[in-house]
Amino acid sequence: MLDVNGQQTQAAHVHLPRPHLTARLQEGLTRRLTVLLAPAGYGKTSALRAFVGAAGLPVLWLDRPFETEWRGFLQQLGEGVARELRGGTSLVRTLYGGGLPEDPLPLLLADLSAVAGDHVLVFDDLRPVPGDSPVADLIGRLAESAGERTHIYIAARAALPFPTVRLKLSEGAGEITEQELRFRREEMAAWLTAATGEPPSAAVLDRVEQLTEGWPAALVLLTEAARQAGGLAAIPAVDDLAAPLPEDLTAYLADEVMEGLDPAVRSFMEESAILNFVTPAACEALLGRRDSEQMVDRLCRVHRLLVPVGPGVYRYPSLLQRFLLGYLRTRGPDVLNRLSRMCIAPAWLAEPEPDRLSQMAEHLSPAQKAQYPWVALCEARYLLNAGQAERAMGIARLALRSCEQAGDRRGVFYSHVLLSDCLFLRRDFARSQEHLAEAASALQPEFRDDAALLALKQAVLAYMTGAGPEELEAGLRTALVLYVESGDLIGEAEVLDVLGMVRVRRGDYRSGLALLERSSRLLRAAGIPEHETGLNLAWACLESGRFQDACRLSRPLATGSRKVGRRAYALLCLLIAHTRLGEFTAASALVPLAHAAVEELGLPHLRAWLNAALAALHRLSGEAPAAAPDGPGPEGAHVPERVEAVMLHLFFTGDARAAAQIAAKTLETLQERATALERTLLSLGLAVARFRTARTESRREAVQALQRALAECQRRGTDFFVLHEWQLALAVVVYGLAYNVQPAYCVNLLMRMAGELPASVRLRGIRLAGSELRALPTAWRALSDEAARTALAALLPAEQRQQMATLESGPTLITIRLLGPLAVRLGDAPVDLRALKRRKTGQLLALLLAQDGPLPREQIIERLWPDLTPRAAHTSLRVALHHLRRLLEPHLGGRTRSSYIQAEGGLIWFQRRPEVWVDLDQFRRTLQQAEAARAAGRTEEAARLLEEVGTLYRGDLLSDDPYALGDLRDRWRQRWAEALDWLGHYYWLEAGRPDKAIHAFQRRLALEEYHEPTHQALMRIYLNTGQPDRARQQYRACAEALAAHLGVSPSPVTESLLQTAVAGGAGKSV
Repeated sequence: MLDVNGQQTQAAHVHLPRPHLTARLQEGLTRRLTVLLAPAGYGKTSALRAFVGAAGLPVLWLDRPFETEWRGFLQQLGEGVARELRGGTSLVRTLYGGGLPEDPLPLLLADLSAVAGDHVLVFDDLRPVPGDSPVADLIGRLAESAGERTHIYIAARAALPFPTVRLKLSEGAGEITEQELRFRREEMAAWLTAATGEPPSAAVLDRVEQLTEGWPAALVLLTEAARQAGGLAAIPAVDDLAAPLPEDLTAYLADEVMEGLDPAVRSFMEESAILNFVTPAACEALLGRRDSEQMVDRLCRVHRLLVPVGPGVYRYPSLLQRFLLGYLRTRGPDVLNRLSRMCIAPAWLAEPEPDRLSQMAEHLSPAQKAQYPWVALCEARYLLNAGQAERAMGIARLALRSCEQAGDRRGVFYSHVLLSDCLFLRRDFARSQEHLAEAASALQPEFRDDAALLALKQAVLAYMTGAGPEELEAGLRTALVLYVESGDLIGEAEVLDVLGMVRVRRGDYRSGLALLERSSRLLRAAGIPEHETGLNLAWACLESGRFQDACRLSRPLATGSRKVGRRAYALLCLLIAHTRLGEFTAASALVPLAHAAVEELGLPHLRAWLNAALAALHRLSGEAPAAAPDGPGPEGAHVPERVEAVMLHLFFTGDARAAAQIAAKTLETLQERATALERTLLSLGLAVARFRTARTESRREAVQALQRALAECQRRGTDFFVLHEWQLALAVVVYGLAYNVQPAYCVNLLMRMAGELPASVRLRGIRLAGSELRALPTAWRALSDEAARTALAALLPAEQRQQMATLESGPTLITIRLLGPLAVRLGDAPVDLRALKRRKTGQLLALLLAQDGPLPREQIIERLWPDLTPRAAHTSLRVALHHLRRLLEPHLGGRTRSSYIQAEGGLIWFQRRPEVWVDLDQFRRTLQQAEAARAAGRTEEAARLLEEVGTLYRGDLLSDDPYALGDLRDRWRQRWAEALDWLGHYYWLEAGRPDKAIHAFQRRLALEEYHEPTHQALMRIYLNTGQPDRARQQYRACAEALAAHLGVSPSPVTESLLQTAVAGGAGKSV
């Protein structure tokens, strides 16, 4: 069994069968060479002794053959073959004869061939040796040339100094690695039970497995230490960094592992032990070792003391790392200070972090920390990363005093930077700025990295204290130039990260995301793992609605980052992203972890974010009781809390006034660093709140608020707000469509919701409040696109979707006829004429439609209620407007704005929409077209258009109410009369169509039967077409009309036309 320092421990007397290892050794009896390749302490010797003892074959055992001089080695080999294996003696006789054979291999092969039966040669504990060693050459050639009955076993700590490829290809050689020599978990349990007499608990077994990693020597010595300390319960205490390793284990590591190593290798191992993960780049950057690549290669390939964990990444076994750190402590303050100075200089360096060095410093006394100020700084940085800002500040102040006393200006610089970071984390920006100013005064020009770090810190602090974008970007560009000039990829990445996040918060998402992605690529190129990079990129993806990307980037940070601050932010990001994806179960599972991380940091702004995130989770998942706000919108509340308070009041408590107050006050005091999304949500929330609280006639302010908010949303490109707050988004779409506020953009928002909202959200539907429901029919009718209507219906819950079934045909066609008797139809249904006559509703409608634009309220009152007092007249107008809205839009709720009857700023007008057809509008347009054709000389086209006009003029305006709006009636009658005059003369004099001329003039007389020029025109047509009798009849009709209406006789012209008819003037031109 295992022999430690020539002594056998009590635990070492325990024999534990290892069947899988015995089977692998047994395979060596079928081949010529078997190599056990592993570092010291893997039980190679004990495993071979147990195996050959049980095999019952002759064995020649040579220990450390490379440490013997050439003749002595040959003598041991020859004597052993002759004595132990009972083989030939030719090699021995040659040596005893005083000769040294030039090539001893033929003699050795002859001696081995004389051995009866199978036999074993063991070369134990081969240490690293040059490849040109005669011993190595002989063993290598012997392995290739030995007979089938010779089985060679070699136990080596390093790769063999001779090739074995040909043997392996011919299956003449095999290799047992350290992985196969490690103790498995069940073997550890059996060993501990046999050595101590007590079975280990699962917790003890976990600790033993973690500490020893199956390393046999460590397991034996750890068991012995536990036995001497009273039992297995003492094993977990070994994990305490301050506790010394067991003496036997320390002695074994010193004598067996470290003995014989080159001093440069030992020094490298001790210094690199501060790293949990060893890479050449990290060792060069943190330790200042230019030989890092060579050393890592030797430790891995030759000495096999580094364990590979990935391509180019290694680590020390846990107990060996503890041992090395203990040696590092004894090397004095210079080494520790140098290492810690290099570890902290790139203050943002994330991986590999010098955790071990920081933990060592925790166990130093204040006097020792004053002796090692850079170690203290490293510990303070570690504590700050772990969220312990108060402890970090105390240690940083101690380091500052020590550096000032020692005149270490660079130490003073980093002490002030660290103190500034602590205060920054606590949001004490004024004092943080004071320490940065002190750091600037201690800055040494030759350290450009320090200047770059200071510029970066100053820029970030300026941003947090309200600096403008130009000043901020100027500071960041300064830092970027310094880092690029020095080739510092990590520093360059950090500046790009900050710059990207600033741009994202300002609303420049495209540029900001590009910078953040570039920063993440640079950090990965510099060797920083994914569990320490991309936090700001994750938050930017979260804000811009890329929730899947936010989850992908945050998950490694939340589970693997060593910085509690990063874990807290990443957990919050994950919680919010899962909530917005509708994955409420996954979000709820993160709540305890996020709460623990936030409480560990104890930062108010993080608590605010968590509170807002939890409220949103409960609200959006439908857990209404847990979503009630605790006094929403307090004075000291952070912006996320205020935004959520607005949403809660709008979509849970229904207190729109409170929502409006919080949103308005927050927008007034919002600082520059508030995000574009926060501004968008507050602005739109304010608009929705004002729609809900405004009276029907006074919604101008709400419309303007929505107009401003949507314009800002378009300008900033924050339409992804629909994926964050879908309740708010659907309310905005409904009001925007119903009140004609950027309807095309509202349709775009609607289609994005339908296409990108999580399936679980769309399946459940988004419930609208009462105010939005009353506006929904109008919004629905404003959608002319069938796909948009389908999208809107699909977003509603089932019961509200059913209410829309009657609106599937789109906006109802409204037909209004003012020429002739008043008639209004909604679709196929006529509006009750008595309702139109009531309270002068029909007159009000005709007055609004007869005008080309808005009418002042006072003018309407003067026209319709001139005899009433002002107060009574205004009441009558308000009642008439109310009745008119209800007649045209029976679906309107109490506060929903009409799509047609508009009132704003003392003006009232009828809003024309595509579904409304008014005969007077068509009459007016066609008349204008005819007049334009006449002016252009297109008389035939003008006549055709006037014929169309004739089909519209069923009679005078409101002919069934002859005492209403007389001036408007006369105006439109006169315009039609003038058109008929021209049309009659066109047909008679230009087109040569007396029949059509007669018809036109007769329609003219239907308007004014006493119009004598029209009678004269008809008499002339009759005379010219040979109809004197009709001319005489027309004269009599003229005379009667003039007498009845005007009390006069026909004019002389008319009389002369009569004389021509009496004289038989048929066919004469008159």
